[in-house]
Amino acid sequence: MRGEEIVLTVPRRNMVFLVVGGSVFTAGGILMIASGAATGWFVAIFFGLCLVVGVGLLLRPSRLTIDRTGMTSVNLWRSDRFEFADCSEFTTWRNPAAPSQQLVVFDWTGVRHDSLARLSTGIAGRNAALPDTYGMSADDLAHLLNQRRASVT
Repeated sequence: MRGEEIVLTVPRRNMVFLVVGGSVFTAGGILMIASGAATGWFVAIFFGLCLVVGVGLLLRPSRLTIDRTGMTSVNLWRSDRFEFADCSEFTTWRNPAAPSQQLVVFDWTGVRHDSLARLSTGIAGRNAALPDTYGMSADDLAHLLNQRRASVT
C-alpha cells in the first residue's frame, strides 16, 4: 500500500442532480421573470450559477489523488497539495445544520488564509477540510488518510 496511488472522484450522479436541479429552477426563475416577479432574477441567477458549476464538474469531476507522501485535491479550477508531514490526524465533522453532511477535517501547517482558517477552526475545530468524501464515507476516508499519514510521519 505504501507506494500505490489512489484516485478518488466525486460520483457523477451527484453532478447530474445538480445539473438537473439547476436547469429546472433556472427555468422556473425565467418563468417568474416573464410573469413579472422581480424575485425571479435572484432565482434564475442563483440556480443558473449552480447549473454552470454542475456542468463544469461533469466535464472535470472533482478528485482526490492520494500518493505515498500526500494528497492533491482538484475541484474545478483549483488544485491544492497537502503533504502528510504537514497535516494533523484526519477526523470527521458533522454539520449540525445538515446532519447528513459529514466532512474530513484536519489541521494543515500550510494554511494560506488566516481569517478563513480561524473561521474553519471555530466551526469545525480544524483549519482545513476536504471539499467532498469522493464516494466514500467520511469515516472510511479519514481512516485511509490516517493510514497513509502514519506511513510517512
